[in-house]
Amino acid sequence: MTDPSTWKIDAEASYMHICTNETVHGFEITEDNFPWDMFPKDLLMVADMSSHIGTYDVNWDRFGVVYGGM
Repeated sequence: MTDPSTWKIDAEASYMHICTNETVHGFEITEDNFPWDMFPKDLLMVADMSSHIGTYDVNWDRFGVVYGGM
């Protein structure tokens, strides 16, 4: 993940899409390693959890849409 201080976050965005697991290098976005505080509380968070949904506790309050595919 790139340094969050370099991110450009659009205050007018309708949603934010993240993929919470990158399987090649084994990186997972969690409560502890993602800068959740950088995003407005009312921003719709959409998450692709295809490769690891159900493998750890998720703070479901953070997400408006979660999906997994094959």
